[in-house]
Amino acid sequence: MNEHRYILEPYKGMESRHHCPSCQSKEKTFTFYIDTETGKALHPTVGRCNRESNCGYHYTPKQHFHNAGIPFDTYHKEAAATRTVPPKKKPASFISGAVFRASLKGYESNYFVQYLNGIFGEGITERLITIYYIATSKLWNGATVFWQIDTNGNIRTGKIMLYSPDTGKRVKEPYN
Repeated sequence: MNEHRYILEPYKGMESRHHCPSCQSKEKTFTFYIDTETGKALHPTVGRCNRESNCGYHYTPKQHFHNAGIPFDTYHKEAAATRTVPPKKKPASFISGAVFRASLKGYESNYFVQYLNGIFGEGITERLITIYYIATSKLWNGATVFWQIDTNGNIRTGKIMLYSPDTGKRVKEPYN
């Protein structure tokens, strides 16, 4: 069950965007508010322009009903009272410590570590590896893993990136 009766129209390509009634931009930058019960746009002026810094037009359903003299709060109070099932929260998932420890080796094939060695030398590079948990991935030859660890020490995820051993810049080909 949807909590809100009126929502911004989900993006389904440019056919779901329209011309803004305020800025009249040549491009389609306007999103209608739709009624979730009927699936139709509330009114051609009720919506939001994507050109926030240039236009900033945002006419909400509440403003529309207020200006039209229609009580808006009635529906929302009834909907809040009938909602009984709270949304289920997904449990957090973590990377195992074994996977984490296994990635903290093989630095001779890690292009990013090779680059750091060339710039800072082995002593500082080893310190950086320890501080930032720089790891080696087997996904691509020479790839680096940057682990994301929460405040409780749980490993949430890892970002795998490939760097050039010569320039230290990211390599986005053949994979980004």
